[in-house]
Amino acid sequence: MRSIFLIGLAALAVSSPALAAENLACASSLIDAKTNDELFAAYRRNEEIGERLADKVGKKLAACLLNHDWSEEATESAMRIVIGEILERGFVKEFAAFKGLSIDRLRTATDAYLASIPPEERRKFADGDLGDNAAGIYVQALLVQEAVPIDLLENGAFGRLIGEFAAARANQTVFRAAFEQQ
Repeated sequence: MRSIFLIGLAALAVSSPALAAENLACASSLIDAKTNDELFAAYRRNEEIGERLADKVGKKLAACLLNHDWSEEATESAMRIVIGEILERGFVKEFAAFKGLSIDRLRTATDAYLASIPPEERRKFADGDLGDNAAGIYVQALLVQEAVPIDLLENGAFGRLIGEFAAARANQTVFRAAFEQQ
């Protein structure tokens, strides 16, 4: 009897990350293209995107919380992931103005860079709290991986946009890992 119980616990432990990922889809699926565009426009107007997100889908997000028994921390992580997704989709649209840029290469290089830095540095990226040194190292990593054309870096708007993109990707990375543990 005890061995059956232990096998059941082991199966539950192995399946937990997959279950967390499925549960996260509950929150991510709340954002359609129109809502994404509205929330991204609010971000560009310097409005508090978390509050706008809560206004738009708060009741449905509360249903996710209740249906999946999320903790307060898991709910906060889900919100940060969804915000990162909203921002990334908006930034990708803005990148269309810059010829010669491969979003797939930028995403891959950004994710590789984020995976290579300590968790506390990733968290700083997620919070948009990175200094000139960290930003410079990130840009160097992008250049080494040929993820951005060097001539685009002369454009200040492009530089700001790749920093915002990194923060959006970091939000997704940092808080997805946290969500799966909560």
